[in-house]
Amino acid sequence: MAISSAINDLVSSIYELFASVVGGIYAIFHTIFAAVYGLFSGVINLFADVFKGAIDVVGGLGKFVASKCCVLPFFPRFLYSPDCAGSTAGGVRPQEIKRYTC
Repeated sequence: MAISSAINDLVSSIYELFASVVGGIYAIFHTIFAAVYGLFSGVINLFADVFKGAIDVVGGLGKFVASKCCVLPFFPRFLYSPDCAGSTAGGVRPQEIKRYTC
């Protein structure tokens, strides 16, 4: 019985060695694949976030410009209006405006 149990243990050890080697190779390839996948998904997410941020900035800038376009056409009327002669509309007197413009 000692020889049969020794052969059984030898075969069992060879199987465990083979399973360990295959498991190690699988772990290495899985780690490499996960790292490459993480790198590419990170780069894609980076570009997506940059594009989304650019759209947000352009949209915010567009809102800012649009809000100023609604107000700015009326601003010179109050600044140069003869109704406010002598007043300091906008902090500048009409006489000073004429002096600084050609």
